[in-house]
Amino acid sequence: AAASGNTKQEVAARKLAAIREQMQANGVDALIVPSGDAHLSEYVHPHYERRAFISGFTGSAGTALITHKAALLWTDGRYFLQAEQELGADWTLMRQGQPDVPKLHEYLVEHLADGAAVGIDPYVHSVRRFVRVNGSTAGVRLRSYDRACVRAGVRAGVRAGGRACVRACEHAGACVCMHGHLDARVRVDACMRAR
Repeated sequence: AAASGNTKQEVAARKLAAIREQMQANGVDALIVPSGDAHLSEYVHPHYERRAFISGFTGSAGTALITHKAALLWTDGRYFLQAEQELGADWTLMRQGQPDVPKLHEYLVEHLADGAAVGIDPYVHSVRRFVRVNGSTAGVRLRSYDRACVRAGVRAGVRAGGRACVRACEHAGACVCMHGHLDARVRVDACMRAR
């Protein structure tokens, strides 16, 4: 048996409470947390698994919407069963593409007041999604949120780590050193190692 306060449901409830506290402190009425990374990849480095961490849903495709009163996850038919099994009681599965299931931007219009602030991380949303949400949510303001603020409510994440390394000219296509002078790539590598 899990120690008191540490069941999956209790941990999930604490995560939602923490993110909502950060939303309240920063004047955010809703927060969109997608699956992707800065390259809009479906399969991401653990650093970008914020949606999986906050919702408990580990499928590769899905978008969470957190408001002060609701926690919803949109995903496609490949993941309905998995989401049903992984989402806690605080979450509502939005079966994307099914009749009577609104799209995320439609849900925003229907459930948020005029002037509501919707937080997004601009580094992990496509321009297309931004335009679709921004253009169809009259009265709702999209707002870039401070990722540090969200990480404080969610988690710091695993940093994309590793070191840059110098490869031989025949493999890299260009040499990084000429006549004993370091070029910019070597200086960048030194800077990365110092971090």
